[in-house]
Amino acid sequence: MNEYQFSVLVLQYNPKYDLMKRTIMSILQQKDINFEIVIADDGSKEDFFEKLEAFFEENAFSNYVLVKNVQNQGTVKNVLSGLKKCSGKYVKCISPGDYLYNEQVLLKTYKKMEETQAGLLFGEMVFYSRDNDEIKIYNERRPYQVDIYRENDSLKIRKHLLIYQDNISGASAFVRRDLLVNVMKKIENDVIYQEDVAFSMLTFMNEKLVCFDEYVVWYEYGGGISTSAVNKWTKILQNDTLRYYYILERLYHKQKYVSRALLFQRLEMKEGRIWKIVKTLLYPDRYVFRRKNISSGVVVKETPELLYLERILR
Repeated sequence: MNEYQFSVLVLQYNPKYDLMKRTIMSILQQKDINFEIVIADDGSKEDFFEKLEAFFEENAFSNYVLVKNVQNQGTVKNVLSGLKKCSGKYVKCISPGDYLYNEQVLLKTYKKMEETQAGLLFGEMVFYSRDNDEIKIYNERRPYQVDIYRENDSLKIRKHLLIYQDNISGASAFVRRDLLVNVMKKIENDVIYQEDVAFSMLTFMNEKLVCFDEYVVWYEYGGGISTSAVNKWTKILQNDTLRYYYILERLYHKQKYVSRALLFQRLEMKEGRIWKIVKTLLYPDRYVFRRKNISSGVVVKETPELLYLERILR
């Protein structure tokens, strides 16, 4: 029997203390749920562990574990180092600068995962940025298409994840701990930073991926690797994806969409106008999907709870 319903795994590397403290505060606000906090540091020059211990003491919270990795090894290995100390049935990974949406997030997602027997659940994200005292909300969504998850069609979901690369963001995902350990171990020697690319592996394991139609996280837009405009990170993440597809080819080569996804990613690594034409001709459905969804944007369904965010940001 698990001691905690949830383990919240905070992943940090050279964090800003103020962001880290606010992220933790958003976790401490959670109500009516039994949870622990595990902080895994990936070889930061300054981990702020002493300050964090004092902060937890000030807030009378003792269900936490601090994990220090001496060398920087990348996100996947950092996730695994934290998972070794997690004991909750479910795990929520989060980074400094991102915040749980409100005080009921863990409780609501726990109930939904229990009800649906989900291996993974993801919810809506509020993409935000902060410029001094001004909070900006962006018209963004990940993944772009969520109806397929309501249909519970695993093959269609796999196609969207592998061919369209309409990925589920790790920032919005809640995963059963044993599954997260399983998939992270499968990719730890090949994938360095893009841990959430492995969520598609759950479709080969007959696990249920559930879309939760509520906001679950405030996501700092432009602050993370995946929303950074820096070109070097684009190349790094492309290499991570390619290596991940080679893992799938090795483990699930007979399964639908695996070989096709690997071929696309190999073409994706090639530069030049001719290769863009080749990709479009070979993968017209992908081209149409991404052109339609990425360019159109989405309409925010409701006004985000800005008062909660403003309280956390003080």
